[in-house]
Amino acid sequence: MCNYYLSELSFFKDYPKHSFTFIAVTDINMRDYPHCFKAVFRNLHTGQDVYVDNIYPESIRQKYLVGYMYKREGLIGISPNVKSNLFKVNNDPYSPLIQLFNVFNHQDNILIKDEQAYKDFLRQYAHIEIYDDCMLIIPCYTIAITFYLLYGSMKKAAMIGKFENLYVNDTLRYERLKDGTVRAHLKFRELVGKKNIAHVVRLADNKYGQNRFNYIMQSKKSSTPFHPIRAKFPIATAFTADISYIETGKDERGMAKYLVLNIISNDIPFDFHEVSYTL
Repeated sequence: MCNYYLSELSFFKDYPKHSFTFIAVTDINMRDYPHCFKAVFRNLHTGQDVYVDNIYPESIRQKYLVGYMYKREGLIGISPNVKSNLFKVNNDPYSPLIQLFNVFNHQDNILIKDEQAYKDFLRQYAHIEIYDDCMLIIPCYTIAITFYLLYGSMKKAAMIGKFENLYVNDTLRYERLKDGTVRAHLKFRELVGKKNIAHVVRLADNKYGQNRFNYIMQSKKSSTPFHPIRAKFPIATAFTADISYIETGKDERGMAKYLVLNIISNDIPFDFHEVSYTL
Protein backbone atom coordinates (compact mmCIF):
# COMPACT_ATOMS: atom_id res chain seq x y z
CA MET A 1 0.00 0.00 0.00
CA CYS A 2 1.21 3.51 -0.82
CA ASN A 3 0.07 6.68 0.96
CA TYR A 4 -0.38 9.71 -1.30
CA TYR A 5 0.39 13.31 -0.31
CA LEU A 6 0.11 16.60 -2.16
CA SER A 7 2.94 18.37 -0.33
CA GLU A 8 6.58 17.48 0.06
CA LEU A 9 6.39 18.19 3.80
CA SER A 10 2.94 17.02 4.92
CA PHE A 11 3.93 13.43 5.68
CA PHE A 12 6.66 14.64 8.02
CA LYS A 13 3.96 16.45 10.01
CA ASP A 14 1.86 13.29 10.16
CA TYR A 15 4.81 11.23 11.37
CA PRO A 16 7.04 13.64 13.33
CA LYS A 17 9.07 10.87 14.98
CA HIS A 18 9.44 8.63 11.92
CA SER A 19 12.38 8.40 9.53
CA PHE A 20 12.02 8.25 5.74
CA THR A 21 14.32 7.22 2.89
CA PHE A 22 14.03 9.08 -0.42
CA ILE A 23 13.63 6.13 -2.81
CA ALA A 24 13.04 7.50 -6.31
CA VAL A 25 11.61 10.20 -8.58
CA THR A 26 8.91 9.62 -11.18
CA ASP A 27 6.87 12.01 -13.36
CA ILE A 28 7.12 15.80 -13.60
CA ASN A 29 4.33 18.31 -14.10
CA MET A 30 5.49 20.02 -17.30
CA ARG A 31 2.24 21.96 -17.76
CA ASP A 32 1.77 23.79 -14.47
CA TYR A 33 4.25 25.96 -12.59
CA PRO A 34 6.17 25.32 -10.32
CA HIS A 35 6.73 22.12 -12.37
CA CYS A 36 7.05 19.65 -9.54
CA PHE A 37 8.11 16.02 -9.61
CA LYS A 38 6.39 13.08 -8.03
CA ALA A 39 8.65 11.22 -5.64
CA VAL A 40 8.63 8.10 -3.48
CA PHE A 41 9.76 8.04 0.15
CA ARG A 42 9.75 4.97 2.39
CA ASN A 43 8.64 5.17 6.00
CA LEU A 44 11.35 3.20 7.80
CA HIS A 45 9.07 2.54 10.79
CA THR A 46 6.03 1.17 8.92
CA GLY A 47 7.70 -0.01 5.70
CA GLN A 48 5.07 1.81 3.65
CA ASP A 49 5.88 3.94 0.63
CA VAL A 50 4.78 7.57 0.57
CA TYR A 51 4.04 9.06 -2.86
CA VAL A 52 4.59 12.84 -2.99
CA ASP A 53 2.97 14.76 -5.84
CA ASN A 54 4.59 18.12 -5.26
CA ILE A 55 8.36 18.18 -4.73
CA TYR A 56 10.33 20.97 -6.40
CA PRO A 57 13.29 20.06 -8.65
CA GLU A 58 15.32 22.58 -6.64
CA SER A 59 14.48 20.69 -3.45
CA ILE A 60 15.74 17.41 -4.93
CA ARG A 61 19.00 19.12 -5.85
CA GLN A 62 19.51 21.03 -2.61
CA LYS A 63 17.33 19.71 0.22
CA TYR A 64 16.27 16.12 -0.39
CA LEU A 65 18.78 13.82 -2.09
CA VAL A 66 17.70 10.45 -3.43
CA GLY A 67 19.10 7.66 -1.27
CA TYR A 68 19.30 9.80 1.87
CA MET A 69 17.27 9.47 5.08
CA TYR A 70 15.28 12.27 6.69
CA LYS A 71 13.14 13.13 9.67
CA ARG A 72 10.97 16.17 10.22
CA GLU A 73 14.02 18.00 11.57
CA GLY A 74 16.07 17.29 8.43
CA LEU A 75 18.82 14.98 7.19
CA ILE A 76 19.78 12.07 9.44
CA GLY A 77 22.03 9.99 7.16
CA ILE A 78 22.44 8.03 3.96
CA SER A 79 20.90 4.67 3.17
CA PRO A 80 23.44 1.86 3.82
CA ASN A 81 23.06 0.37 0.32
CA VAL A 82 24.11 3.60 -1.41
CA LYS A 83 27.62 3.70 -2.88
CA SER A 84 29.58 6.38 -4.70
CA ASN A 85 32.42 6.39 -7.20
CA LEU A 86 33.94 8.27 -10.11
CA PHE A 87 32.74 7.24 -13.56
CA LYS A 88 33.79 8.32 -17.02
CA VAL A 89 30.53 9.10 -18.78
CA ASN A 90 31.30 8.41 -22.44
CA ASN A 91 28.13 10.28 -23.42
CA ASP A 92 27.56 9.11 -26.98
CA PRO A 93 25.27 11.91 -28.32
CA TYR A 94 23.60 9.42 -30.68
CA SER A 95 22.74 6.95 -27.93
CA PRO A 96 18.93 6.71 -27.57
CA LEU A 97 17.18 7.23 -24.28
CA ILE A 98 15.79 3.98 -22.86
CA GLN A 99 12.71 3.56 -20.69
CA LEU A 100 13.41 1.77 -17.43
CA PHE A 101 10.97 -1.07 -18.11
CA ASN A 102 13.49 -2.14 -20.80
CA VAL A 103 16.28 -2.17 -18.22
CA PHE A 104 14.77 -3.76 -15.12
CA ASN A 105 13.20 -7.22 -14.87
CA HIS A 106 11.49 -9.43 -12.30
CA GLN A 107 14.86 -10.63 -11.00
CA ASP A 108 15.98 -7.14 -10.01
CA ASN A 109 15.68 -5.75 -6.52
CA ILE A 110 12.26 -4.11 -6.25
CA LEU A 111 12.94 -0.47 -5.49
CA ILE A 112 9.34 0.56 -4.89
CA LYS A 113 6.75 -1.56 -3.13
CA ASP A 114 3.57 0.07 -4.40
CA GLU A 115 2.52 -1.34 -7.78
CA GLN A 116 1.30 1.93 -9.34
CA ALA A 117 4.27 3.94 -8.13
CA TYR A 118 6.62 1.30 -9.52
CA LYS A 119 4.83 1.38 -12.89
CA ASP A 120 5.30 5.16 -12.95
CA PHE A 121 8.98 4.70 -12.17
CA LEU A 122 9.47 2.15 -14.96
CA ARG A 123 8.05 4.67 -17.48
CA GLN A 124 10.98 7.02 -16.83
CA TYR A 125 13.70 7.48 -19.45
CA ALA A 126 17.42 7.04 -18.86
CA HIS A 127 20.83 7.37 -20.48
CA ILE A 128 22.69 4.04 -20.40
CA GLU A 129 26.45 3.58 -20.15
CA ILE A 130 27.91 0.10 -20.71
CA TYR A 131 31.28 -0.73 -19.13
CA ASP A 132 33.25 -3.96 -19.03
CA ASP A 133 32.16 -4.66 -15.45
CA CYS A 134 28.80 -2.90 -15.06
CA MET A 135 25.87 -1.02 -16.58
CA LEU A 136 25.29 2.56 -15.42
CA ILE A 137 21.67 3.74 -15.59
CA ILE A 138 21.37 7.55 -15.43
CA PRO A 139 17.70 8.62 -15.23
CA CYS A 140 16.67 11.66 -17.24
CA TYR A 141 15.19 13.25 -14.14
CA THR A 142 18.68 13.16 -12.59
CA ILE A 143 20.18 14.83 -15.67
CA ALA A 144 17.47 17.50 -15.70
CA ILE A 145 17.79 18.25 -11.99
CA THR A 146 21.59 18.49 -12.23
CA PHE A 147 21.92 20.69 -15.32
CA TYR A 148 18.66 22.38 -16.28
CA LEU A 149 16.05 22.80 -13.53
CA LEU A 150 18.16 24.82 -11.12
CA TYR A 151 15.74 27.61 -10.10
CA GLY A 152 12.31 29.03 -10.87
CA SER A 153 12.97 31.07 -14.02
CA MET A 154 15.15 28.32 -15.44
CA LYS A 155 12.34 25.79 -14.96
CA LYS A 156 9.90 28.11 -16.72
CA ALA A 157 12.27 28.54 -19.66
CA ALA A 158 12.87 24.79 -19.91
CA MET A 159 9.16 23.99 -19.95
CA ILE A 160 8.51 26.28 -22.91
CA GLY A 161 11.81 25.52 -24.69
CA LYS A 162 13.21 29.04 -24.59
CA PHE A 163 16.61 29.24 -22.93
CA GLU A 164 17.02 32.75 -24.35
CA ASN A 165 14.35 33.97 -21.89
CA LEU A 166 16.94 33.83 -19.11
CA TYR A 167 19.26 36.60 -20.35
CA VAL A 168 19.47 39.58 -22.67
CA ASN A 169 20.70 38.56 -26.11
CA ASP A 170 24.21 39.66 -27.19
CA THR A 171 25.23 40.73 -23.68
CA LEU A 172 27.69 37.89 -23.00
CA ARG A 173 31.30 39.04 -23.12
CA TYR A 174 34.61 37.93 -21.67
CA GLU A 175 37.31 40.00 -20.02
CA ARG A 176 40.86 38.76 -19.42
CA LEU A 177 42.30 40.32 -16.28
CA LYS A 178 45.95 41.17 -15.73
CA ASP A 179 46.55 38.01 -13.71
CA GLY A 180 45.19 35.85 -16.57
CA THR A 181 41.80 35.28 -14.97
CA VAL A 182 38.91 35.23 -17.43
CA ARG A 183 35.79 37.00 -16.22
CA ALA A 184 32.45 36.48 -17.95
CA HIS A 185 29.80 39.21 -18.02
CA LEU A 186 26.11 38.59 -18.73
CA LYS A 187 22.90 40.58 -18.31
CA PHE A 188 20.07 38.50 -16.84
CA ARG A 189 16.36 39.19 -17.30
CA GLU A 190 15.47 38.12 -13.74
CA LEU A 191 17.20 37.70 -10.41
CA VAL A 192 19.24 34.51 -10.15
CA GLY A 193 20.99 32.93 -7.18
CA LYS A 194 24.76 33.33 -7.16
CA LYS A 195 25.41 29.58 -7.17
CA ASN A 196 23.44 29.21 -10.43
CA ILE A 197 24.96 32.09 -12.40
CA ALA A 198 27.96 30.17 -13.75
CA HIS A 199 25.75 27.32 -15.02
CA VAL A 200 23.58 29.73 -17.03
CA VAL A 201 26.61 31.59 -18.39
CA ARG A 202 28.17 28.30 -19.53
CA LEU A 203 25.01 27.42 -21.47
CA ALA A 204 24.73 30.96 -22.89
CA ASP A 205 27.99 30.36 -24.77
CA ASN A 206 27.13 26.78 -25.76
CA LYS A 207 24.65 26.41 -28.61
CA TYR A 208 24.72 22.65 -28.29
CA GLY A 209 23.88 22.92 -24.59
CA GLN A 210 21.03 25.34 -25.34
CA ASN A 211 19.57 22.88 -27.83
CA ARG A 212 19.73 20.16 -25.18
CA PHE A 213 18.06 22.53 -22.71
CA ASN A 214 15.21 23.16 -25.16
CA TYR A 215 14.99 19.43 -25.95
CA ILE A 216 13.16 18.90 -22.64
CA MET A 217 10.09 20.70 -23.99
CA GLN A 218 10.51 19.52 -27.58
CA SER A 219 10.47 15.88 -26.48
CA LYS A 220 7.20 16.24 -24.58
CA LYS A 221 4.72 13.70 -25.96
CA SER A 222 1.58 14.45 -23.97
CA SER A 223 -0.60 17.39 -22.97
CA THR A 224 -1.40 15.84 -19.60
CA PRO A 225 0.24 17.54 -16.58
CA PHE A 226 2.43 14.67 -15.34
CA HIS A 227 4.59 12.47 -17.52
CA PRO A 228 8.23 11.26 -17.77
CA ILE A 229 10.86 13.88 -18.54
CA ARG A 230 13.44 13.39 -21.29
CA ALA A 231 16.81 15.12 -20.91
CA LYS A 232 20.31 14.74 -22.35
CA PHE A 233 23.69 16.05 -21.25
CA PRO A 234 24.68 19.62 -22.21
CA ILE A 235 27.88 18.57 -24.00
CA ALA A 236 28.66 16.06 -26.76
CA THR A 237 31.90 14.70 -25.29
CA ALA A 238 32.91 12.43 -22.44
CA PHE A 239 33.28 13.73 -18.91
CA THR A 240 33.98 12.39 -15.43
CA ALA A 241 31.37 12.49 -12.69
CA ASP A 242 31.24 11.64 -9.01
CA ILE A 243 28.08 9.56 -8.79
CA SER A 244 26.04 7.97 -6.03
CA TYR A 245 24.20 4.79 -6.96
CA ILE A 246 22.67 1.53 -5.84
CA GLU A 247 23.11 -1.92 -7.34
CA THR A 248 19.77 -3.26 -8.56
CA GLY A 249 20.69 -6.59 -10.17
CA LYS A 250 22.63 -8.11 -13.06
CA ASP A 251 22.49 -7.34 -16.77
CA GLU A 252 22.35 -9.97 -19.53
CA ARG A 253 26.15 -10.35 -19.30
CA GLY A 254 25.95 -11.06 -15.58
CA MET A 255 27.47 -7.66 -14.76
CA ALA A 256 26.12 -5.32 -12.08
CA LYS A 257 23.41 -2.82 -12.92
CA TYR A 258 23.89 0.49 -11.13
CA LEU A 259 21.01 2.95 -10.84
CA VAL A 260 22.33 6.50 -10.46
CA LEU A 261 20.76 8.43 -7.60
CA ASN A 262 22.72 11.69 -7.74
CA ILE A 263 25.38 13.31 -9.90
CA ILE A 264 27.36 14.79 -7.04
CA SER A 265 29.88 16.68 -9.17
CA ASN A 266 31.37 16.61 -12.66
CA ASP A 267 34.32 18.00 -14.60
CA ILE A 268 32.41 19.60 -17.48
CA PRO A 269 34.57 22.70 -17.98
CA PHE A 270 33.77 26.37 -17.61
CA ASP A 271 35.52 28.68 -20.08
CA PHE A 272 35.93 31.35 -17.41
CA HIS A 273 37.13 31.68 -13.84
CA GLU A 274 34.63 34.15 -12.43
CA VAL A 275 31.41 35.88 -13.46
CA SER A 276 29.71 39.21 -13.04
CA TYR A 277 26.12 39.95 -13.97
CA THR A 278 23.55 42.71 -14.14
CA LEU A 279 19.78 42.85 -14.34
